[in-house]
Amino acid sequence: METRLTVRIDGPGVQRGRIALKDLQRIVHPLEQAVRALLPATEPPAQKGGRAKKPEVRFLLFGEIGDGSATANLELDTNLNQSLPTLDSDPLLRLVAGIQHPEEILPAEASRPIVRMAAHLPPGVDYVELTVSGTDTQGRILRHDLLQAPTATTELRTVSGRLIEVNFGRGRARLQVQATSRRRKKSDVVHLRFSDELAGDMQSSARQLVTIEGVAQIDSSDDIDWLDVQRVFVEYDDRRALWAPKRFSWPAIEDRLENVDVDDFLRHIHGVDEEVE
Repeated sequence: METRLTVRIDGPGVQRGRIALKDLQRIVHPLEQAVRALLPATEPPAQKGGRAKKPEVRFLLFGEIGDGSATANLELDTNLNQSLPTLDSDPLLRLVAGIQHPEEILPAEASRPIVRMAAHLPPGVDYVELTVSGTDTQGRILRHDLLQAPTATTELRTVSGRLIEVNFGRGRARLQVQATSRRRKKSDVVHLRFSDELAGDMQSSARQLVTIEGVAQIDSSDDIDWLDVQRVFVEYDDRRALWAPKRFSWPAIEDRLENVDVDDFLRHIHGVDEEVE
């Protein structure tokens, strides 16, 4: 029975020959669960009259993480060889073959950990490739969201809010709108894209309450991913209310004092020249 498995982890967030231990564990642990599900129950029951248990399974890392895409060599550690030395079915070959050929359905107990792994791969990891040592058997586990067909649609939308940020170099802006969920305490933000022809309107509308019309990309939750601006309307200019009024004003000419005796002021008002008795 083959006991070694090569795991290659690839994606834009994978560093050359490096991977965090917690990220590696998020990949290895589901593999251990899937392999254990493919093993027969050969361990004695925990109590008399109970059912036999499946042997414990763990993978041991041997060697170093390979260069290029992070590559880990794992060795299967289980007491299966001692309890059932004549086993003909190799669980590693069954697992990888089932991943390679989806038509070969794996048992639900073995496929569920793999599905969970695909849904929770570390950020920046696109796929995990498995190869059984000494064989040509190879299977690839793709990131869950890469398997899903895009469900975003585009439609005309009108949104209102405060234009809180404008980037004229990139033609990008952000619109702060009222939160759509009562549980959210903070306002939502809609990302905008605008052409050079609308740069003047966006500049004059900055920090104001506006209504934006344009073509929006809508995700499966009916939220706006981004919106291409076609028209901008200023609803209300309340920018004066955003800053506190000035507390100081220059006196009028008729209120100004002239020929002030500074010594007399200090002596009678502040008393700085008075001696303490």
